[in-house]
Amino acid sequence: MEEKLFEILRGELWGTRLSFSQLSHTEFEELMKMAGEQTVTGLVGDCLIKNNIKLEREDALRLFAKVKAIEKANARVNENLVSFVNFMERKGVDYIIVKGQVAGSFYPNPDVRMSGDVDLYFVGDNYTRIKGLVEQRLGKQLNKLSDGKHVEFEVNGVVFELHNKLSQLATQKHQAYWDQMIDNAILEKTDSVSILGKNIHTLSATYNALYIFVHLFFHMTASGLGLRQICDWAMVLNKLSDNIDNFRLKEILKELGYYKAYKAIGAFVVNNLGLQEDKFPLPLTEKDRKWVETVKKNILKSGNFGRSRRKVKSIGLLHSIESGWLILTQMLTFYRLAPKEVLFRFSSIGEWFLERFKIEGSRTPATLS
Repeated sequence: MEEKLFEILRGELWGTRLSFSQLSHTEFEELMKMAGEQTVTGLVGDCLIKNNIKLEREDALRLFAKVKAIEKANARVNENLVSFVNFMERKGVDYIIVKGQVAGSFYPNPDVRMSGDVDLYFVGDNYTRIKGLVEQRLGKQLNKLSDGKHVEFEVNGVVFELHNKLSQLATQKHQAYWDQMIDNAILEKTDSVSILGKNIHTLSATYNALYIFVHLFFHMTASGLGLRQICDWAMVLNKLSDNIDNFRLKEILKELGYYKAYKAIGAFVVNNLGLQEDKFPLPLTEKDRKWVETVKKNILKSGNFGRSRRKVKSIGLLHSIESGWLILTQMLTFYRLAPKEVLFRFSSIGEWFLERFKIEGSRTPATLS
């Protein structure tokens, strides 16, 4: 069923034919459980429906209802996003939207990608201005969340996150380089995506292909990662490949220490999700492909943000201990791909550990059971 899941995702993303024509109730249950853990229920459901896969009656009705619910949720997110963008434009606030709905717009059927929060980034004083305008509109103060880089608010069931930092990197050197680079890139050039007929500003191709990876790798090396985020990256790479500055992308990845990580996860996208290799902006080697099975097993075991591995559901001491163990597990699995960013991020002893053991990120991958 794991192989069927990947086959279905390739069918949804690229329109490839499925090798089967029906699913038993037991197969359907197992498939939908995995799809839910990976937050790709809508993608899987849409592909099964389009390919007329024969299901038991109750399964078919459940599937149809799930897909319709996801489509309805997407419509609500898009409508509220467009309304908020119109509000910002009337007030003269410059913004860009990143991740979710941007990547979603590149899918063959954007309506069936499971949506999440709406993430917006603001250069310079635009962050302070929009924060003040939203507070005035809502009649309450927006407090910074624990990461200190964004505030959030909810309208009609849609959560908006307003960012004054696009990513938190592990070292001051990397953070300063990243912040300046992103702001310069936005001031130099932005692109747009069409959502409900509205052109909405986003990062240019090179920086979209960069940022969405930096974000997903952060979660992969912390709690864990689901296939939805990987599918998003695949869609961005596929759609924007002709406009990505491969040389500039490589230069940035080398500077930040993400070059090996980008290629290792890219090998998984090509091998398992079916992205054409010529759409990937960097050359892939056998060393990169050695990571494919490790990445696959980790994603299938962890699920979206590592929730599939959690045993403790209630917030408290045991939950915190479990969170620490999950982070440690993910770090030890993937630190060789980007040693400084992974080790420095979570521990003050990371720098000592890196120097003490002369970690170069060149060893073969390891998986913790």
